[in-house]
Amino acid sequence: MWLKVIAGVEVTIGAAVLLPFRQIRRTASVLMVLHMLMVIWQTGLFNDIGARDVGVLAAAVALSTLL
Repeated sequence: MWLKVIAGVEVTIGAAVLLPFRQIRRTASVLMVLHMLMVIWQTGLFNDIGARDVGVLAAAVALSTLL
């Protein structure tokens, strides 16, 4: 059940990044950074999933600084 909720949050935030309004995109990118920090906190850094999530976090930070 909680995986569906997390997937819904990720899809919603991803769709918000595509909207043409700058403030919504910036807010969504910051929310994605916070979401990825929580995912890394739950899964840990020292496994395959943690390594992947650190890369996704780096991409989200880059996106939020560019917007």
